[in-house]
This record gives sequence, structure tokens and C-alpha cells, in this order.
Amino acid sequence: MKTLSNGRGRGVSLPRVDRKGRGCTAAGGRVATSKDGRAVELMSGKNQHYIPSFVQRAFGIRTKRRQWIWRFGREGEPECRRIKKTGSEDYFYSEPSADGRPSLDDAITALEDRISSTLNDIRSGSPGDPVDAEGAAAVVAHLATRTAHVRSTFGDGVRRLLERTEELFAAPANVGAMLGLDGEEPNRFVREVIANELDRWRPEIAATGIPIDVLERVGFALLKENWGDVAGQFADLAARLVDEVRGRTGEAIRDGHNRGLETAEGSSGLEATLRTFEWTVESGPATGAVLPAFGYNEDAARLSHDFFLAPRNDAETEGLRDTVGTGLGLALEESLEGAFDEFMPRRANAATDPDARKGSMGWMPTAQLGYDVRVAGWGDESVNRGVEDLLRAYVDAIAQALPLDRLDGIAVGEDYPATVRAVDRGYEGAPPAETVSAEVGVGIAKTVTVRRSGVVKGRIVLSTAVCAAITADDRLAADWGVQALVSQLARVAMIRMVDEALPGRLFAPAGGGLAGWLYEYVDGVPDAYIASWTAAAFVDGGATAGRERELLAWGLERLRTTAATARRAYTGEVTVTEFFDAVLPAIGNVLSFAASLLGHCGASGLPEVDGDDDLAEALERAGLGGWLEVYRADLERFRRRLGGWESFKEFLEFGRHVERLLWGIGMIVWEDGETMRYRMADGDVLFGTGAAR
Repeated sequence: MKTLSNGRGRGVSLPRVDRKGRGCTAAGGRVATSKDGRAVELMSGKNQHYIPSFVQRAFGIRTKRRQWIWRFGREGEPECRRIKKTGSEDYFYSEPSADGRPSLDDAITALEDRISSTLNDIRSGSPGDPVDAEGAAAVVAHLATRTAHVRSTFGDGVRRLLERTEELFAAPANVGAMLGLDGEEPNRFVREVIANELDRWRPEIAATGIPIDVLERVGFALLKENWGDVAGQFADLAARLVDEVRGRTGEAIRDGHNRGLETAEGSSGLEATLRTFEWTVESGPATGAVLPAFGYNEDAARLSHDFFLAPRNDAETEGLRDTVGTGLGLALEESLEGAFDEFMPRRANAATDPDARKGSMGWMPTAQLGYDVRVAGWGDESVNRGVEDLLRAYVDAIAQALPLDRLDGIAVGEDYPATVRAVDRGYEGAPPAETVSAEVGVGIAKTVTVRRSGVVKGRIVLSTAVCAAITADDRLAADWGVQALVSQLARVAMIRMVDEALPGRLFAPAGGGLAGWLYEYVDGVPDAYIASWTAAAFVDGGATAGRERELLAWGLERLRTTAATARRAYTGEVTVTEFFDAVLPAIGNVLSFAASLLGHCGASGLPEVDGDDDLAEALERAGLGGWLEVYRADLERFRRRLGGWESFKEFLEFGRHVERLLWGIGMIVWEDGETMRYRMADGDVLFGTGAAR
């Protein structure tokens, strides 16, 4: 047994044949004479071989005339079959020509004389003999490209492609990702769609004075939020198109394969590449080779499509049957998945997702944390020590999951606002820390950034109400207190991560322009999301989610009424600062409340909006029905990059959500050189960067 090798890997199995053996022509076929006088069976008529008979006979059962061969398929038992009915199909290439002109079948029949002669010359060589590259390339290219294996592979690929296309379009998130709606900026396709739509209203837009790029940003945001409403139409359209294509797949693949064969002889890219190889005759398997289109036994079986052929039915050959098609199927699946990867939404996988955090954060053992706990106004000394011990126990637990080496200490005071203001921030000119506005509620917990020996740290201040809740027998009350404490510890961990990823950023100004101005109202949003996500592991999920929903619903309603009051009071440029001073803090509260809800629900697997509750109604009244999901996606993308942020821009980008809520109350703002402009439903006023503060 010998094989033809290309010097770069495994070769083509080429068993020696008996030159005196004569073939048996198929019904309606004919016999041609080769250059050396051999009788060569040519394919013709109805039964057309895609694996030529003259190749099969070399692998056939060792009888005098070798008219039989074993067929091993993926299913069923091995079959001993006549070669004339094996590796063939009725009219595989073409039907008889109606006008008598040569058909594709006739062209391939004529070509086989030259191929079989060349193949026999190669078989006559001894192991190690060189082989003419042009002849070897012609043989391999001809045998490899004409088979049903090739056509079936195309068919399987197209069928799987259609299935994946249906899957892609069936999910709104997938189509949104394909169109760039999962990104932070519109792609070229979306820009063109929005630009075409805006072009219809160019005169009206010019009258408003709002730049086109600003309206493009508005359109992109609204398209992302409302994508679910139209995604179903895309899915239905895709399904109809796929069904139409699927119905024509078989015929189209056959026609495409045949057209390729008509034009490929001597000029295909495969044959040209094969001519550049160095070919030799090599020894094949001692037990004999099996026949797919090409390859040694194990690889040949793996790369076969439905079956392989062999001269024997023994245990060794039978053992190859389970691997038929496994290599081809895997390669095809990997190829298709790779083709679809760029269209699919990014997955939250820390091992593969480019948005996932980089490296390990690492942190100190709890025993090495140098922090103090001070409890005042709670009870007698023994009670205070008990509370201090309890707080330290919680720090020990959280330190197993988060880096807390930047914890400066925990202070508990009965007069919470005074305790917050009394924190020594550790650097000159530092403003005193303040609790939340009375309009929002009563402050109960806060992490104040401080500087100690040049290191930025966080000092947690707690109201005695938090400690009372933590030590209470009531589960709901205890959960509320634990959530408040754990949330602040998560904020301490964020101080370390931000300071290491972006050194010097924590005490630096946000910057000028629109982004810097809006950042003031989203400064704590990422922290709120991470803190709530972390705390979710320590509390009752359902009860906490209910409280978070109520708080966000209240914040949305307050924003609506505050904006309405401010608009009624608005009289022009003189009062524009007062307008923003009223509505922007209310927007900041909504964003913070929403971040807390989304973080908790993201970690606990609970829905953000639970049916027809007050929050659903508040979102609809505010025109924000689809906004919450977009906001969640941005926050989650940020969380996956914990400690791996590359610039402060990743924090500033949350300002787009301040803009979004401003649009909801009828206000659009944009930069115009060194100034900012805004457009409200009843006015257009120019003002400087500082005038809105």
C-alpha cells in the first residue's frame, strides 16, 4: 500500500491496482482506451459516479475483478455493495443534453481518461519516489472537488447558516447588537437611517437651532429604548426570507457545485496551490487504507461526510465508523460560529469578554486592616463595645469578597448630620461632608473620602438607626441595616479600585464642558450599582427589591412635579440657573435610585419592574418605558470592567443619562464652542458654561 504525500502532512491514499484488471461499465456507459492501451471505465448515463469506479476498485474487496466494496456509514450496518452502485447518484451532475451538446457529465467522463492514466502512473512508483506536481495537483483537485462530500458539506453549511440566521433574528438583543444598538455610539448604518429620517424635517429642524448631531444622539437613544417594539417585525421578515431561501437550497447548491466544476479544470485556486507542493509516494497503512475522498484511516473517517469505503469488514475498520463526519461537523460549526460572533451581543464572561475586568484586584487579609470603629450616643460602654464587635464581624465577612484595605474607620453617632460634618478629611481646603438633602429624606449612611498619609481612603459614617436595625430581632429591619452597612463597605472597595486604575482621579475636577457639568449628578451612580449588587447577597431579595422600586417610583414622580413647577416659574435667561438647580438634583436622585434597584435585581435575579406596580406607571408617565433596560446595560458593562477602566471617560459617559432625563422634561442641551445652549419647549437662550450651575 502506498500514498501520495504533498510533503506538508498526510497524503492521498493510492493503493496499487492490477494493470490487467478490466472494469465493468455501468448501464448505458462506455469504455475508452488510455494512452497505454488500458481499458478505462467512463461514467455516463443515468448512474453517475461522484467517486469514480476506477478509484473505488483499488479499494475494493480483493477478488479477481474487484466489483464489490464495503460501505461504512454513520448509521446502519456495514454493507457489501457493488461498485457500480456505490459512490453514485442518478443524474448527479447533469441530465442528458436535449440538443445533443456535451453535458457536464460528458465533460467529466472525457476528463477521467487523463486523470486515471496519471493516477496509475503515480501508483506504479515506489515509496520515496518524487511525483510530478502538475499531475498530482490535477488528480487531487479533480477527485476532491467533484464528490458528493463537497456538495453535502455546502448543503450542511447553508442549512446551519439558515438556522443560525433564524436564531439571530429571533432575539431582539441579537438584532440590536448586529445594528450597533448595544454600543455607546451609533454605527454607520444607524447614522444613515437616522440622518435619512431627519432629512425629511430639515426646515423644521433648522428653525429650532438644534444641531443635527445632537438630534442624532437623541434619535439613537430613543431607538435603543424602543427597539423591542419593532424587533418582532425584523424576526418575522427574516423567518419569511429564510423559508424562501431554504426551499431553493438543494437546487441552488447543486447548480453552484456544477458551475464550479465546469470552470475549475486546470484553473482552480486549489489546483494552483497544490502545484506549489513537493509530492512523493509514501507507504500507507499496513492493514490497508479506507476511502473517503482522501486521507489516512483515522483522519479519513473523521473527515468523511456520511460514509467511507474499505476492502474489508473487520474490527479495526468497524471501529472507525463512530468517528465518521465528526471532524467535518466540528470544523463547520466553528466556522459558522466565528462568522456570527461579530453580530452577537457581548457576553458577560470574565474569561472572554473584552469588557470584563483585567487581572486580579487582590486585597489584604482582614487582620492587617488598620481601621477604627467609634460608637457614640448608643448606650453604655459595654453595649457600645458589643456594637463595635458586630460591625467588625461584618467587615471581616465582606473583606473575603472585596478589598477593604482603604477602610479608614467606621463612626456611629446619634446626631448623624453632625457626625458626617465632623469627619476630618485630611487635606487642606477640603469642604465638610454633608448628608443628603432634606427633600430626599433622612440620611443614615455615607462614605466620606479622606486622605491619610497621602493615601485616599473611605470613612463610613452610620446613623444609630442602622445599628439598631442590624441588632434587631426583626428580619426585615435587620436586612435594611445590613444592606446599608454592606453598601458603604462596597463604596470603600470602589475607592481602592478607582484610585489604582486611575491614579489621582478621586480628588481631580471632572473637567469642563457639558460632560463635566453633568457628571456632578451621576458621580455616585456607579458606586450605587456596585454597592447594591454586593449587598444583595446578604439580604432578603424580594423585600429589598420592593423598597427599591417604591423609592424609584417616588423619585420619578418628584422629578415630574419639580420640573413642572420649575417650568412654570421659568421666565428666561435670568432664571435659567434656578431651573437647573431645581431639576438636576432631582434627576441625580432618580439615577441613583435606579442604579440601586438595578444592581440589587441584577445580583438576585429579580425583575426590575414587577408587573403593573407604581414603578411601571411612573416610568410610563415619564416616557421612560424602555430607558431602564438601556441604563442597566450601561451599568453592567461598567461593573464587568471593575478595576480595568482605562480612562475617566468611562465614568463621564453616564452623563448621557442625565441628558436623557432632561429630554423627558422637554429640555435639550448641547455644547457650542466654549458656551452651552439649551432648547426648551418655550424658549431658546444662550448662556455661558458657568451660568447653569
